[in-house]
Amino acid sequence: MPFFARNRPHPILVANRMVRGSYISLQSALAHYGLIPEGTPVVTSVTTTRPGAWKTPLGDFDFRRIKVELFFGYQLVDVAPGQGAFIATPKKALLDLIYLQPGGDDIDTNPHPRRPVIRMPGGWR
Repeated sequence: MPFFARNRPHPILVANRMVRGSYISLQSALAHYGLIPEGTPVVTSVTTTRPGAWKTPLGDFDFRRIKVELFFGYQLVDVAPGQGAFIATPKKALLDLIYLQPGGDDIDTNPHPRRPVIRMPGGWR
């Protein structure tokens, strides 16, 4: 009997499989890490492809688009026995949340224009 015939797939894993090249982020990732007190009714992911939203028998899923250069800061995490999925690190989930807010891609909080406030090197975690 196939694995998923005996084990219901975790909604986070389902989201990862729905859109290749996506990872769980924003409030969904923060809730997964226990950093916000409430659960989230929609599993939110980010992708560099087309955004979209789906309601399915396995859950509600939202995919938000980010720039290719911001597609980093995620890791493979066990979400249930035998089920691993890509989830943003806590810092990256917060960065994605700020970036995807209206005007979030145009924040100018740097008092020193020659020194960046947030650095995003390729190995940032």
